Amino acid sequence: MNRFRHSLPSSIARPLATVGLALLSLSTAVVSHAQTARLLVKNATLVTMAPDQAEPVVGYFLVGADGRITALAAGAPPAGVTAAATLDAKEQVVMPGFLSGHSHVSSSMSRGINANRELDGIIDFRPTFMDGRYYEQGDVHALALHGSLDFLIHGVTTVFNYPNRRCPPQYYHEAFLGEIASGQRFIFGYNLPDVPYEQARTEFLAFKAIADKHADNPNFLRLGLAKNGHLGRVVGHSQFPTEVRIAKEFKLPLQVHFLESSFYQKQNRRDFDYMKESGMLDIEVTYAHYIHTDDKILADSAKAGAAAIWNPLSNGRLASGLADIPKYLKAGLTVGMGLDAQSTADIMNPFENMRMGLYNIRMAYESASVLTPRDVLRLHTLGTAKALGVADKVGSLEVGKYADFLLVDLSEPDTGPVYDVYGSLVFASSFPNIARIYVGGELVAEKGNPVKHDMAAINRDTRFRMDRNREKTARMLTALTK
Repeated sequence: MNRFRHSLPSSIARPLATVGLALLSLSTAVVSHAQTARLLVKNATLVTMAPDQAEPVVGYFLVGADGRITALAAGAPPAGVTAAATLDAKEQVVMPGFLSGHSHVSSSMSRGINANRELDGIIDFRPTFMDGRYYEQGDVHALALHGSLDFLIHGVTTVFNYPNRRCPPQYYHEAFLGEIASGQRFIFGYNLPDVPYEQARTEFLAFKAIADKHADNPNFLRLGLAKNGHLGRVVGHSQFPTEVRIAKEFKLPLQVHFLESSFYQKQNRRDFDYMKESGMLDIEVTYAHYIHTDDKILADSAKAGAAAIWNPLSNGRLASGLADIPKYLKAGLTVGMGLDAQSTADIMNPFENMRMGLYNIRMAYESASVLTPRDVLRLHTLGTAKALGVADKVGSLEVGKYADFLLVDLSEPDTGPVYDVYGSLVFASSFPNIARIYVGGELVAEKGNPVKHDMAAINRDTRFRMDRNREKTARMLTALTK
């Protein structure tokens, strides 16, 4: 019995194929018989998210030995096209893997904490045993691996990793290697230490030398900087000019927690002039959250080519506020989406993230047309890739890009008849509907489990480490109170 049961009835699939033949304008490469392709996907309902492809189409694509798509078109593959493996995705939906443009991947051991606190309470009342200063060797690697896999099995094939800012510098290497080990694609945001410029640059160069050794790894998409601390708060405020200076020198993107906190929103808006004076708008800058902006900040940011990452689940959990995404898009701001962290969004489910955001925007505008299912799906895929500067590699299914995709089974759990593929994906689908996940045309997860890692053993290891740290810090606190 085929476990991937057909979910799209022929009455829907046939019109999709007809529409696809009329609308699809994707290149089909000539495949040399001397070169063995990695994977052939056929009979799939393709939701490509390509800019010129508005409608799903029933077709095929071929993945080369380097993990990139070499051919994609409506209909059946030409006679003689073969690959090392073939995936018959008949009446299954194939879509790009999700991207999370703002992610603290090492936080998967911190779900449910500080349940009744807003953002600033989460920061100020972090449990002692979760403070990186008390970690031991190997802890950060274990947490990064566990957290990255948690994102990956939920369908997130690419992340911007914003590491734990409370870790000593040597642990950034562990976080980086944990990401490498996961098999997920990533942009790594290095936190510069709060030290004078020359020392900060020296420490950055030491880390860059480590990262450069992995430059040929296709999963390491690029190096970036992650703001040390939140602007509007004391920590990391004075370091901003140094971060901008190093980002400019090495042509790196800089991601900044900005206009997230409701409590500090007035201070954040005042910070914008300081940020501009520091040269921020002359570099590739991405705002994480970006909720409490004003018209001037929005106009200046859009004109400079800045981007924002929307994190609906996190913003809702922390009562941070609702970003006015339709207004941002109308102003020309590049917008992507993120899942933030397990400590602030709890479940790394992009389907829930899209629904949370879409429903709240519609409530705020009292309009169902202000943001559509396809709009929000694009934000969590190609929109995020554009925000992170990697849209030439990931974010949509197109010839020349990596074959990072999800096989979505709309019959298990059954979502009902499919009348509108985008509607079914965004409104009715969830994590259990992801049957398989591929990165570069290689299977990395199936039905919620990674295929190249022993998740049960990884779970036991990370729990052991956190329990040990909890007991250790409890003894320290007890000793201090005696």
